[in-house]
Amino acid sequence: MLAAGVANYYVHAEMQLSVVTNNHMPADLNLFRDWLTSEWGVIDPINATDCPPPILGKYNARLAGGLSFTRAQKPDSDVHAVWINALYVEPSHRGQGMATLLVQSAEALALESGLEELYVFTEIPQIYIGLRWERLKEDSNGHVLRKTLRDDA
Repeated sequence: MLAAGVANYYVHAEMQLSVVTNNHMPADLNLFRDWLTSEWGVIDPINATDCPPPILGKYNARLAGGLSFTRAQKPDSDVHAVWINALYVEPSHRGQGMATLLVQSAEALALESGLEELYVFTEIPQIYIGLRWERLKEDSNGHVLRKTLRDDA
């Protein structure tokens, strides 16, 4: 499990992804929350206690994006699972690999947290399909995808 504080998950050149626990980096978490609210309106809490903590991406030490989790029902099931709730990269940092790194870090964090699979509902499935997620459903509202995190799951 993660220690209290901030765990660096990926560091490459100017990009750094951090897993935020125990309300560290509150200014960055608040900015990330503001971005999500501005983009989508009301969202689930970004630091739910029954899910892995948020992941924040920085570029040259400045917040550039983030990812948060939620818990919801699996497709066609009453069983709940962990889903990627929000993936957001600030417009000036898009197209530089930040979203891919955030999703890869989410997969690693979910596996480290003992999860066997991870779900997402998105309007932009290409990011996930490129990372070998399985498309489960598609309609005019978006796409539901799943990533099996363990070979034996």
